[in-house]
Amino acid sequence: MPDKRLTSSYALSVSVLLVALTAGGSSLFAQPPSQPWVPSSQPAYESVSGMVVFGFSPYRETPSTQSLDLVDMLPPESEIPAMSYSLLDDMWRGSATFRRQWTRVAAARVRIAIAFDKSSAIDSVHAQSEITRKPDLRVRISLRLADRAATEYLAHELEHVLEQLDEVDLAHAVASHVHGAKANGTPPVFETRRAVVVGRLVAAEVQAYRDRRS
Repeated sequence: MPDKRLTSSYALSVSVLLVALTAGGSSLFAQPPSQPWVPSSQPAYESVSGMVVFGFSPYRETPSTQSLDLVDMLPPESEIPAMSYSLLDDMWRGSATFRRQWTRVAAARVRIAIAFDKSSAIDSVHAQSEITRKPDLRVRISLRLADRAATEYLAHELEHVLEQLDEVDLAHAVASHVHGAKANGTPPVFETRRAVVVGRLVAAEVQAYRDRRS
């Protein structure tokens, strides 16, 4: 049989601890009065949802060189035209989603070529990509010249590259009705819900960044 004195003493100790943690009076366990909240001087990042996070900066404060750094992250055989630097700069600064995309394709040593196409081949679509594995993964992304939605469509096409890195079998996905995958034409041109959603997310993040900057 347990000692009743020990049990009572234990109960008393717990009671004292609970009071000390919750009461406002002075106590051995009482905490000093809380200080008024002072805004942090650390770098802060506000997400597209409005969440503010302190303690890190989402991008480096070097707008004149940031795009060149992005190009340098890629294999030397990549082709990134100078006219796309401003677009890439905004996407890198404004979108955490795009930063994850770019960092991953760069780490995988994917050779990227971006082209602003004026030909009729792209008149019916905003963007298209040609992905090959000869022998390494390469992608050529064609965008409409001066397209206001270029942020969305560039991110959309990069997500198709990530699908290849993830070894998504698009033909099987279409046949199995998964990933929201669709195919049109011969040879087939594939589309996925994943690429659509990510493209729109990046566009929203970049627009929120531009709104804050203006």
